[in-house]
Amino acid sequence: MKDESGNIKRYISKSYTCRDLKLHNYNAVKFVRYNIYLSYECISDSQCLTNKCIDGVCIFNEENSTEFCTSIYINLFIRFSYMHCGKIIGDICKKDKECGSKNCLLQENICGDPSDGPSDSDITDGLINLICLVVIIFIIYKILCRYIKSIIKNKIKKE
Repeated sequence: MKDESGNIKRYISKSYTCRDLKLHNYNAVKFVRYNIYLSYECISDSQCLTNKCIDGVCIFNEENSTEFCTSIYINLFIRFSYMHCGKIIGDICKKDKECGSKNCLLQENICGDPSDGPSDSDITDGLINLICLVVIIFIIYKILCRYIKSIIKNKIKKE
């Protein structure tokens, strides 16, 4: 990201929960490859995209929540998607709608990965759903027809 002066500023995007910090469930050093040392270790808040550094680890910040946007795919009778924004994967949540992925893992109270995108089986699934809908509508129609016929017969008998 560029700062006010137009200089490129690098941030540590990997963040952890306070629970991860307490349980030492984090890895500040990612890997070394081709003589490039990649570290997630922070010294100050300003190094973290979340703007919160505790004990050398970037922590999710409730006061400065980082937003994550992704496509949410739905396959009912036709396939469609829409963009949803919310908390980033791994951030603390209570409800699905808080997360950009629309997937709050309730056992852990963290935002999970988004559901899979479109697949080749979506067309088949959509057709099956459409056929089921048509059958249900047909059954409801038949039930309503019988009900209306019985009402008409009862009216005729009373006259």
